[in-house]
Amino acid sequence: MMSIQIRVFSSSGSFFSLRHGKYNGPTLAHFMQASAARQLWRKTLRTINALGESELKKDMRMWAREEFERHKNERDLEQIKFFIAAGKKQLEVMTETLKRSRLS
Repeated sequence: MMSIQIRVFSSSGSFFSLRHGKYNGPTLAHFMQASAARQLWRKTLRTINALGESELKKDMRMWAREEFERHKNERDLEQIKFFIAAGKKQLEVMTETLKRSRLS
């Protein structure tokens, strides 16, 4: 008797195997953290776009993109939470620095 195994692939490369009944794909917590990461990305871009047209704006956007790209394939929830918290702190520091530089 031949056994048939069906696999459904997700974008992360993980799959659900009907034969073994195991699901190794993203959980609800992963989707929630992805939403938080997108929100952080949008806030970062808004802050950077407030710089106007300058070389600093281009450099900051390139830096932010590299940081997000470097960690985009992370699957460990604790690491993802850490990166989001660190990103929020960096955004806060960047925002305060920009405010101070405009006052000077």
